[in-house]
Amino acid sequence: MDQPQTDFGKYRLVRRIATGGMAEIWLAVQRGLHGFEKTAVLKVILPELCNNDEFVQMFLDEARLAAGIDHNNVVRIYDFGAEHGQYYIAMEHLPGEDLASVMQSSKRANSLLPIAFACDVIVGAATGLHYAHELTDPSGRLLNVVHRDVSPSNVIVTYHGTVKLVDFGIARAESNITKTAAGTLKGKVAYVSPEQAAGDPLDRRSDVFALGTVLYELLTLTRPFKRESDLATLKAVVEAPITPPSQLRPDLPAALDAIISKAMARPLRDRYQSAAELADELAAFLVSQQYVRSERAISSVMTGLFDAERRLGKLRVAQSVLEPSAKTPSAIKHLPQHLSPIRGTPSQPSLKVPLPAEEPPTKPENTTSVPIVEATAVEPTFARLQRRRNLLVGAGLGGAALIIGLGLLVAFGSSDATPVTVTPVPVVAEKPTPPVVPAVKEPLPEPSPKEPSEPAPKEPIAKEPPKPDPTPAPKLVKGKLTLDTTPWSEVFLKGKKLGDTPLVDFPLPPGLHVLTLVNEQKNLRTSIEVEISAGKTTMKKLKL
Repeated sequence: MDQPQTDFGKYRLVRRIATGGMAEIWLAVQRGLHGFEKTAVLKVILPELCNNDEFVQMFLDEARLAAGIDHNNVVRIYDFGAEHGQYYIAMEHLPGEDLASVMQSSKRANSLLPIAFACDVIVGAATGLHYAHELTDPSGRLLNVVHRDVSPSNVIVTYHGTVKLVDFGIARAESNITKTAAGTLKGKVAYVSPEQAAGDPLDRRSDVFALGTVLYELLTLTRPFKRESDLATLKAVVEAPITPPSQLRPDLPAALDAIISKAMARPLRDRYQSAAELADELAAFLVSQQYVRSERAISSVMTGLFDAERRLGKLRVAQSVLEPSAKTPSAIKHLPQHLSPIRGTPSQPSLKVPLPAEEPPTKPENTTSVPIVEATAVEPTFARLQRRRNLLVGAGLGGAALIIGLGLLVAFGSSDATPVTVTPVPVVAEKPTPPVVPAVKEPLPEPSPKEPSEPAPKEPIAKEPPKPDPTPAPKLVKGKLTLDTTPWSEVFLKGKKLGDTPLVDFPLPPGLHVLTLVNEQKNLRTSIEVEISAGKTTMKKLKL
């Protein structure tokens, strides 16, 4: 089912991609004269923040800063404006995935990412980061840009093999009007630098440390500093021993261990002094491994990680040829629905724009939105999956259902995920061939010479096929929902309890459903939207 289209000034909003603490991200189409249309991504400030001068100024700072960066490894900004009292930034659409989704797909496959792929991606990110660090004002004065939020969710890898650094929303630069107060921490705590965790002054080397942390996780699928709380995580960033990545992945060469160790060195003097130095070291390492850096090599890994439907869906958005007379862009409205980052589930739209009548039901007033959270460590996840496998086997599920169920469970690789469509065993529709058989048998007992000229047997053929043809079987094919939450919750649909999480392969009719998740013990209650496709399985993993 297509999502309702909404006009937002000169843009038509097609699909909400993600929601953050400051803005929503939308897939949109820019419309111009004589049927001109261009696919773009809009970052729209949340309505509740429009009257907050500090957040508005941060948004304006991001727009000014990002507009001055023109590099192949940084997302390009096309437009900036305001509509219905909400500021927005329009940027290029990137048909690909962020590194958080890349790592989750790797976890679902129960395999590690290729070493060369991880290094090649970080070389691209470091190159774009260095360009931002070197940005100057018109007079040539260095702006001293610090991204401050280098993390897997802010590095995009396109299906064509291009690496893009995104989201300068909390970047610090000398040109910023909004200044961060001393001791204020901004960024994802699991990827901040020691000086950032301590509230000390920052320079470009802080981003180098964060990028080294991302490389560590790409290679090991383990976050080195993540702990049970933000405070414990920050303490680990500052003082916890860092396990050499080769101890978690024995096939890592010693040279790569040394590169990561230097990138994540706590003393600033021992760390790479620029992102360019890190990029050069990694590039030299790849040469020593007889690996030739190329977008084609990166693209081949992405092709193996993500199914064809998802890849082609996003590529169709970027390469679509739109009909100028169509109210809704014809090449976009039939795209697969699950094009958001795999790790996150966008909450209800917050735009002030009035939505059409077909908009899905809004969530109840007493409910809370489900936050986007980061992936959990890989070891506990795999252990939990193994226990679920054993439970399923003990339940005596049928052979085919068991195989599909286990495949779905392996797909849970992080603490939350967007719906991921898994292609099931094809359902073979009944072929309406039986009506042909009596049509052949009827003339056989008639040996009369008039047999060739008699058209009578053909009449039943024309009348009978319409009976089996409009068989309702395909319309009655249900989809399945696999849902897990942390903590556990009771799942309700229209007041009827479906069961407790984890809910595995629960059959539901195709369409959009609003589920209510309740945990009375922890006083938690929230509602989510789930899109079910016929004959397919939708999976969600949420942190309440």
